[in-house]
Amino acid sequence: MKKDLTISFVKANLVGLLMLVPAALFGALYFSLWGWRFVPEHPILSLNPVAAVLYLVIIVIGMFVHELIHLASAMYFGKISSRDFKFGIEPKTLSPYFHCKVPLEVGVYRKLTAMPGFILGLLPSLIGLISGNPWIMLFGLIFCLGAGGDMLILWLLRNVKQGTMVEDHPSRVGCFIIETDDAA
Repeated sequence: MKKDLTISFVKANLVGLLMLVPAALFGALYFSLWGWRFVPEHPILSLNPVAAVLYLVIIVIGMFVHELIHLASAMYFGKISSRDFKFGIEPKTLSPYFHCKVPLEVGVYRKLTAMPGFILGLLPSLIGLISGNPWIMLFGLIFCLGAGGDMLILWLLRNVKQGTMVEDHPSRVGCFIIETDDAA
């Protein structure tokens, strides 16, 4: 039997807005450490159109890399093969997506869910904070926000026992819990 542990993309995006709170706190910490001295050099804030477009292109490429990190994590931790996933662009929203077509153990699913936010979000945010580089800091914060749906999935999975099998939902945020007599 499968238990639906999903949320719509609209609700996920609304909940994802809550990620603005820690992002704002992280930004405030950055400015308390480094002040405003780097802000005019930022491409978007300096209104340099070429640099701003290049930065936005990097962000769009990062969106695809986010999904590729899900894929690489699923292949590494879950040992899935090339026929076990779908990767593409959702036509209605032009959003890249990764979908695993085979059930995975919940611990593996948690890892593949968390990795993009860690690699593209948290690490660059910390590097930007430590180095005082606003480009890296902003990149990391953007991808922390972009991982809001992933963080929501991790929250939905918080009470699922280790060893439980889960199946990625093909069109919603979240997964199905595959319930058996010994796992719930």
